Parts: sequence; C-alpha cells; structure tokens
Amino acid sequence: MSLLVIVIVAAIAAILILVVLPMVYVKNYIKVPPNEVAVFTGRGAPKVVRGGARFRMPGIERVDIMSLEPFNVSINLQNALSNNGVPVNVEAVGLVRIGSADEAVQTAVQRFLTSDLDGLQRQINDILAGSLRGITATMTVEDLNSNRDTLARSVVEEAGGDLARIGMEVDVLKIAGISDKNGYLESLGQRRIAEVKRDAAVGTAEAERDAQIQSAKARQAGAVAQAEADTAIASANQKRDVELARLRAQTEAENAQADQAGPLAHARAEKDVGIAIEQAEAARVQARIEVEQRRSEQAQAALQADVIAPAEAQKRADVARAEGQRQAAILAAEASAEAQRRAGQAQADARKAAADALRVEQQAEADSMQAKLVAEAAGKKELADALRVEQQAEAAGIEAKLVAEATGKKEIAAALNSYNAEAARMLMLPDILASMVKATEAAARPLGDIDRLSIIGGSGDAQDAIGGILGISPLAVAKIVESLKSSGIDLPSMLNRIEGEQPAAGRIDGAARPAASSDGEVAASRTE
Repeated sequence: MSLLVIVIVAAIAAILILVVLPMVYVKNYIKVPPNEVAVFTGRGAPKVVRGGARFRMPGIERVDIMSLEPFNVSINLQNALSNNGVPVNVEAVGLVRIGSADEAVQTAVQRFLTSDLDGLQRQINDILAGSLRGITATMTVEDLNSNRDTLARSVVEEAGGDLARIGMEVDVLKIAGISDKNGYLESLGQRRIAEVKRDAAVGTAEAERDAQIQSAKARQAGAVAQAEADTAIASANQKRDVELARLRAQTEAENAQADQAGPLAHARAEKDVGIAIEQAEAARVQARIEVEQRRSEQAQAALQADVIAPAEAQKRADVARAEGQRQAAILAAEASAEAQRRAGQAQADARKAAADALRVEQQAEADSMQAKLVAEAAGKKELADALRVEQQAEAAGIEAKLVAEATGKKEIAAALNSYNAEAARMLMLPDILASMVKATEAAARPLGDIDRLSIIGGSGDAQDAIGGILGISPLAVAKIVESLKSSGIDLPSMLNRIEGEQPAAGRIDGAARPAASSDGEVAASRTE
C-alpha cells in the first residue's frame, strides 16, 4: 500500500513537473511585437519591453499592452481668419504616433497607458487645429492655396514641441483642402482663367505672327538660294571660259616652243660648251692653288720644326724655372711672414700691456686735466664776462665814433653837392698830381739798383736815354696831360688859375682837407 502511494505521488509530481510547469511558463512568458509596448508592474519600478519578451511572475506582476501604431487624425478648421482678413476653411489629415525614443515611450506610458484611444485622438486633433489656426493667421489666402506644403511643415514644426511633451510626434500631415464661403478663391480662379484665356489669345496671335515671319524668311531664303544658284552658274560659266582660253594659250605657247626647239637646243649646247671650258679653267686654277697650299704647309712645317718647336721648348723651360723660383719665393715669403707675424704678435702683446698701463696713466691724467679744465672753464667764464662788459663798452665807443664819422661824411657830402663843375675838378687836382707823382716814383725806383751809368751821345740822346730808363719821358707826360684834357680836366689851365684865384683855391683846399684826412696817402702825396 505504501509503495503504491509513493508511486502515485511520484507520478503526480512528474506530471506537475513535466506538464503543468511548462504550461505555466509558456502562458506567462510574454512576447512583445515591434509595434507594441508591454509594461510590467507590481514588482518594483515599471518595466517597459518593446520588441522583445519577458517572463511575468504569476499572481505578482501585471502586464498592460500599449500599441505603437500611428492613428489617424482629421482636422476640419472652419472660418479661420487669414492674414488679409478673409475667413477660410482648412481641412487636413495626418498620422500621429508615439515617439520612437525611450524618453517619449516612457512619457506616453505614464500618460496614456490606460487612456481611451478616442479621447487621445480628440486631444491631438485639438492641438493640431490650434497650431493650424495660428499658422493660417500669418498667411494670405493666396499663400495658403499655393503653398500648402509650407503650411503643413509650419504646423508640424509648431505642434511638434507640444506633442513631444506628451510623448507623441506627427508622422505625416497633409492639407486636404482650402475653401471659403465668400467666393474669394473662386474669384481668384476666374481671374486666373481670364489671364489664361488672355495668354492663350496672345499666344495664338504670336504663333500666327511667328508663322508669317517664318514663311517670309523661308521665301527670302528661297530667293537668296535662287540668286546664289544663278551666281554659281555664272561663275562656273566664267571659269569654263577662262579655262578654255588658258588651254588655247597653252597650246599656242607649246606650238611656239616646238618651233623654237631647234635654235634653243643649239644655244643650250653652246652654253654647255662654254660652261665646260670655264669649269676646266677653274679646275686648273684650283689645282695650282692646292699645289701652293701644299708648298705653304711644307714651309710651315719646316718653320715649326726649326724655329717654333725649339722656341716653345725654351719657353716651357723658362716657365718651369720661373715657376720654381716663384714657389721658392712664396715659401720664403710665407716663412718670413710667419716670423714677422709671431714677432708682431709678441710686439702687439707688449704694446697691449704698455697700452693698458698708459691707459691707466692717461686716465689719471685725464681726471686731473678734467679738474683743471673745470677750474679753467670757471676762470674763463669770469674772464669772458669781463671781456663781454669791456667789448660792450668798446662797441658803444665805436658806435659813437661811427655816428660822428657818419655825421662828418654827411656834412662833406652836403658840401660836395654844393660844388660846381669847376670846383669838383679843382678838388680832384691833388689826387691827379699825387697819381702822377706815384707813377714817377714807381718808374724811377729801378734806378736805385744801378751802380754806374754811362751815356754815349749828345745831350738830346742823354735826355731821351734817361727818359727811357725812368719809363717816363716828356712825351709820355705830355700824353698823360693830353689824355686828362680830353676827359675834361685841363691840368695847365687849372695850375695857372691857382695863383690868380687864391680865395677859390683856399675854399677848395679847405673843402679838400676833410677828404685828405680820411685818405692819408693823398695828403702825403700833396705834401711832397
């Protein structure tokens, strides 16, 4: 009995282990597809599994499934004011889904895990409708109708931030339609239709015009082609005539040449004979030139062997001797230069030591000289100050003297201005006489070097000889007097009037004295 119980218990245990436990494991092993999220709660923080699998503890953990598939949104915006104040109706459709990032999934799990899908869809529609209304207010009706993609992108960009805060994102959004109740868009369409009809009419007219222009150009081109063809035909005919004329002329020329073939052949034969004779003569001359060249070469070779070669050898020997002497002189000069350099180095060292000592000595002398010069400078400064005072006093005296002389000269000038022509000439008389005396003295000065003078001849010859020796003969004096007279100074008359006109002469002499006092040489000449 006990054995049977044991067997039954073992069988039940085996069934539990082999059947029940695998069934429990399979039932609680949650597999999550990529388009869903499984949230495990009940044991610690929630565990979010996306696109994977996890075992759920039976009786402890709870599993909630949230779909990641996008859901449809449909927006029907009525009477939204545009930028130009026209109310429009905008219809948009799109897809919204939970964000793919882990943060977005966590946010969506916290907000919408157990929410109603229809309520979530209405909330998202309201968010997108608000953004669409705001964007519509910034655009005109024309822009809304023509730039629908721009409108959709602007709505997605504006609503994206709001949806991201709740873990959602817009997958796609399209503007389905734009309409208005006032016929604004219809009026725009009619205007565009009119513009298209106008453009079509204009295009038709332009096409007809272009067709006529092309037709005229084609006719013109045909006429030009016909004219060119006629010109080409005429040119071909002209070339044919020219070629026929050239062939006829060539035929006539060949006939004439055939007629002249005999005389031309004879003339060419005579020409060839003359050329052959000249060539033979040139060959003989060339042969003679070559013979002379060979003789010249033989003479050059003999000169080279007898004269040039020995001279070259002698020159090379002289060059070698000179080179040896030069090398010896260079070595001797280098040795002498080295000795002189060493001697100079020793002398330089000695002179450097002496220069250092002299520099010290001169520095001491310079210091003493500086002190002496400072003292002398101070003394000279005092002396200069005294000299400056003295020179200032002397300058004052010279200034007074110059003022007095200027005053005297001014009076003399006033006296001279009061002279007449005769008085002026009388005033010049002492200077003229003094000049003649100086000239006589200068001519007679060489006689002082004569020790003995012998004159051969009569008294007249002696007078002329003495006059020639003195350099001033009576004739020369007479020429001087005559020259003065021609210049307006009658010297004999002036001398004759001196005795008869003592008062005038006294005035002249008195007037001349100041001038003589300013010219010591004139006064001395007059005294003589």
